[in-house]
Amino acid sequence: MKKIRFIFEKGGSLTGYLNEEWAPETVMAVWSALPTEDVLKHTRYCGHEVYCSLSTGVTPKRENHTATVSKFDISYWRQDWDPCLDLSPEEAGETIGFYSAPEYIRYSGGTNPLNVIGRIDFSQEAVLDEIEERVWREGQEKVRIERIEE
Repeated sequence: MKKIRFIFEKGGSLTGYLNEEWAPETVMAVWSALPTEDVLKHTRYCGHEVYCSLSTGVTPKRENHTATVSKFDISYWRQDWDPCLDLSPEEAGETIGFYSAPEYIRYSGGTNPLNVIGRIDFSQEAVLDEIEERVWREGQEKVRIERIEE
């Protein structure tokens, strides 16, 4: 497993791991794109997800693809997986996110499956909840996502 860290502009950090057994191609694409910085946002319209854009430069396939996630899950999503959007792989945006509650991922167009690629460390539940609440209430903040080399 590959360890990563989310470092938040307004304080705090979360450590997690990317599980190559669940989604080997996606994990390698995400790992290769790190470190990265972006603006973290909250998916107010479809649950307890906090996410940011990511640019892998490749098109990972659907692996461990589901619309049902658990608290602590780390996810990867591509816009061209949405059947309501007519996008080429080159036009598609990518995101990495994490969840602070279990969710069935949906929006006005139906379900919105994604790849579950890892988990936030369970011992950081209080920090996870604090970050999700802060981003939900304040709108957004910068985040840096980096590899933890061991």
